[in-house]
Amino acid sequence: MGQTILSLISMFDHLPEKYQRYGLLHSFFGFGGIAGPLIISYILKNNLNYKIPFYFYLGAFLFIFLFMMIRKAPENVKYQAYNILEAFGVMRKKFVLYMITIFILYSGSEIGIVTWSSNLFYNHFRYSKEYASIL
Repeated sequence: MGQTILSLISMFDHLPEKYQRYGLLHSFFGFGGIAGPLIISYILKNNLNYKIPFYFYLGAFLFIFLFMMIRKAPENVKYQAYNILEAFGVMRKKFVLYMITIFILYSGSEIGIVTWSSNLFYNHFRYSKEYASIL
């Protein structure tokens, strides 16, 4: 699913700027982060089959796959080749290093906090797994 979304976003790079709607696509990522725990909590609370989200993902994948097969693909754009040493030169810039560091710290803390807090509420405070997944 993630690779399909990534290919859709990459496909938008080749379109004219007025058609590049990254804000909309990225808002779905945020919506999934909010709605996902609520949906999983509902499934766990009602003792539904745990495979239901995977069936949903399969349906979404097939829909996106068929959409991409039907749509006219944008023209293939050949970009100017670059030297790998140029990439390392860009990576050594302070701004890029700061941004990479911030991204790594943000990702690690987000994953750590989500995992740690769920386990804390489930194991220590004895909340149900359904309620702990929402918190």
